[in-house]
Amino acid sequence: VFDGGEGADSVLEGVTLTGGNATNGGGIHISSSDPTLLDLRVEANSASNGGGLYLDDSSSSVSNIVVSDNTASTHGGGVFVLDSPSAGLRNSMFAGNSGQYGGGMSVYNSSPTMANLVFARNSGHAGGGIYFDCGAGGSLHNASIVGNESTGGDNDASGIQFDCLASPPDPELKNLSISGNTGGQGGIVVNAGTQDFQFC
Repeated sequence: VFDGGEGADSVLEGVTLTGGNATNGGGIHISSSDPTLLDLRVEANSASNGGGLYLDDSSSSVSNIVVSDNTASTHGGGVFVLDSPSAGLRNSMFAGNSGQYGGGMSVYNSSPTMANLVFARNSGHAGGGIYFDCGAGGSLHNASIVGNESTGGDNDASGIQFDCLASPPDPELKNLSISGNTGGQGGIVVNAGTQDFQFC
């Protein structure tokens, strides 16, 4: 748990976190702090929000992590990014996670910078791979969203789902590979806002 105002010089590196259970952040809980996360495995944890990783009001830099087989009863089976305008997630994989909103990741009122990510074999009612909710912005570049599943209906997406988007602007999406996602309405569903895809 990082909730004491830790900065980037607080580094969690090179460990496996497994078997945790919490209301928010079964594997790692970060609130109002900005630690650096490097070379981690976050596996088989559970929570109401952020089964593997929970980022709330954080500018953390997260890179080279594997988040797998975590569960959330509500938001973000792999990771939930909440009220975090400048978090960064890079060079990481989210696989085999499940959550009601965003099997791999759920983003709410946040603008994270995300690049070189893989979302594979995640499952969610809405947004099997990624769920962008109210106030979600930021960017997602060079990502693969493959083999994810939606257990929802006609308004739900197996790959990426956009709901209730408002200020800040909709996420900037570039160079995405979206394939082999099943269930719901299809690989991409935009229920609100206008979304621009480049080189997908």
